[in-house]
Amino acid sequence: MVNILMSNMSLDKKWSRIPLIKYIKPDSAVTIIGFQFYDEEINSAEQWDEFYDKQKGAFYQYLVEPLVFFGVMPKSVKWINYFKDTHNSAVHKIKNSDVLIFTDGLPARMMQILYNLDIADEIRKYKGVVIGYGSGAVIQLSDYQIEPCRFWDFGYFHGLGLVDNIGIEIHVEECDMENTSIKKFIAEKKKPLYAICDDGAVIVDNGEVSIIGDVFVKEQKSD
Repeated sequence: MVNILMSNMSLDKKWSRIPLIKYIKPDSAVTIIGFQFYDEEINSAEQWDEFYDKQKGAFYQYLVEPLVFFGVMPKSVKWINYFKDTHNSAVHKIKNSDVLIFTDGLPARMMQILYNLDIADEIRKYKGVVIGYGSGAVIQLSDYQIEPCRFWDFGYFHGLGLVDNIGIEIHVEECDMENTSIKKFIAEKKKPLYAICDDGAVIVDNGEVSIIGDVFVKEQKSD
């Protein structure tokens, strides 16, 4: 498995497109897992189309156009629709894909939807390329941290466990709260953390980690 972790859907940007050509090819079959919603904003197939449908979806071009740079034809892009797909149809799309893309959203909610469709284990067995931006990157980890705020304390959530040897921070701002969260993760999890700026990505190719663009590696200092 290859995991590409990004803050934004920046596949076709100058800093990213050449390094990613080896992973996204013109004949790639792509499945987009569009779980970027809450029940109160999308609760029907029709409302889902307002986000992702080819004709009127607000996110369709944002997600599909970057793939065209690599020669991927729009007809080669499939979607997992929570309101139309069954467990079996979702698994079929996953198994017949070379590339999976996780959208942004709210990570805990995305994990809940994956378990509702019972496809988390199928994704864990997947052998292709998994691209995630924002929360779609975060949920690929074994554990990810949430920063403290006035509504909650610092804590951890469990992701899919596709990547186990690092932590990440997305949309890096270098603020005090963020830096405290990063230091706490490194100290408690004993793993390096990759701080991914908006123009950066981490590639984990069968366990080997590399970076492109603006990414900073944070590690625990030895005594």
